[in-house]
Amino acid sequence: MSREQFAQLAATRAKQKFNHMRVTLLEADTLKAFKGPDDFDPTIFREIDEKLMAANKQGIAIDLSLAGPDNAFTKLFPEHRQRQRFVQYAVARYGGLNMTWQGVDRFETYSNGRELMKEIGGYLNDLDAYHHPTSAGATVTSAPLFDDKWMKYITYHSADPQVGAIEHQIYPGPQVNDFGGDDAATFRKRLWNAWMSGQYPEATIPNEEAARAMKVWYDFAAGTRHWDLEPFFDVDGGRGMYLPTVEYIIYVEKPGPVDVHLDDKHKWDVAWVNPIDGERTELKDFKAEEFQGSPPDNSHDWVLIISRESHKAGMAKSYKFESWEIVMQDIEGIPDKVPFDIEQPKEDFSLTVQPPFRVKLKKETKANKKMMYLWTGEVTADGQGYRVIGTGPDGIFNIPKSIASRFPAGIHIRVIGMNGYGKVYTADRNFELNR
Repeated sequence: MSREQFAQLAATRAKQKFNHMRVTLLEADTLKAFKGPDDFDPTIFREIDEKLMAANKQGIAIDLSLAGPDNAFTKLFPEHRQRQRFVQYAVARYGGLNMTWQGVDRFETYSNGRELMKEIGGYLNDLDAYHHPTSAGATVTSAPLFDDKWMKYITYHSADPQVGAIEHQIYPGPQVNDFGGDDAATFRKRLWNAWMSGQYPEATIPNEEAARAMKVWYDFAAGTRHWDLEPFFDVDGGRGMYLPTVEYIIYVEKPGPVDVHLDDKHKWDVAWVNPIDGERTELKDFKAEEFQGSPPDNSHDWVLIISRESHKAGMAKSYKFESWEIVMQDIEGIPDKVPFDIEQPKEDFSLTVQPPFRVKLKKETKANKKMMYLWTGEVTADGQGYRVIGTGPDGIFNIPKSIASRFPAGIHIRVIGMNGYGKVYTADRNFELNR
C-alpha cells in the first residue's frame, strides 16, 4: 500500500474500534533492499516509519514481526552477530512506538525455531528499554515456547476453540488468536468463541460486515469487566465467561434453551444481545440462583448477559489489581482418575501414512458429555517443543514434516482432555515415527 492508502486503512479500522495491527517487517518487498546482511538501502524503512506512525496516531498499536516464515530471517542473517545487529537496529528504529514484538511469523517453519526465538527474545529483553510485550507468530500456537520464560503472551492461528480453551487452563499468560473466517457469519462465530475461550481476538477481516461485527463485540466488551473475566462452565446450551457474583456472559452459537447456574442469589439485570448489530432485548430483573430461558429467535447466534450493573458501577470507583484470585489447576494424569483411554494409535507409524487417533470414555457422566480434546506430538530429542497434531475425540493426525530432523524418531503423543466443568486430564503414549 501507499502511505496514503495505509493511513486511510488505519483511520477506518480505528473508527471500527480496532486497536492493534500486525505487520511483518522483512517480507518480499523489504528484502529487495538488502544486498547482504550488513548492506541495505534504508529508504524502504523510512516508508515503513511513516505508515506505522500513522497507525499509532490513530490509537492503533503495532504488533511487529521481524521476518516472514520459512527460515527468512536466518537465510538473511545466518550468524548470531548479524541477527543481534539487526534486532538492535529494529529496536532503535521502532522501540519508541506503541507496539509489541512477535519475533518471526510461524516460528514452527524455521529449522530451529525454538532456539531462534529464545535468542531473539534475549536480544529484545536486553535492548528494548521499554520492555514491550514479546511473543512469536505461530502456525497454530506459540505456547510450546512459553516455558522458556522470555514470552509475555501467547499467539494463536486457529479457528478450533478446543486449542485455546484447553491451553487457557494450562498456561498463565494472555492469549491472542488470529482465528480468520471467509464470511461475516463464520468470522462472528469464531470471534465470540475465541473470547469464550479466554482469548483476545485478532483476525484478517474478510469484508466490512465482519469489521462491523468486531465493532459490536468491542462495544459490548467495553461495557463489561473484561479484564476480570474467566471461562465459565456451569452452563448448558452455551459457552460462558464470568466474574463471580458480578456478571455472566453466555454465547449461544446454536439458539435453544439456556440454563445458567449463578454463584449467589442477587437481583440480576438480564439482556439478550444480537451480535450482528448490538441490539439489546432487556428482560425483567430477577432474583434467583439459576437462569433458564431461550433467545428472542432462532435465526442466528445470541449473547446473554446476566449482571449486577449497580454493583459494577460501584466497583468502577476504586482500583483493584485483581478482583479475584485465579488459581491454575493441577492437571490430572493418574491413569485411574483420567476418564478416558487412548484407543488409537496402537502401533508405530510414519509421516507418509499418518494414523487415525481416538479416545474412549471409560464412563459417560454429565461432565464428560461436553469433553474437549487436544492432541500434541513432540520429538523430545530435537528439543523443539510440542506441535498440535489433532483435536477432538477422533480423526487423523496432521504431523508436520518439520517435527523431527532425524528418522526414525521417538515421538511422545499426548492427549489433553477437558470436561464440561473445566477440569483437565492427560494421557500419554510413546511411538516410533518414521519418514
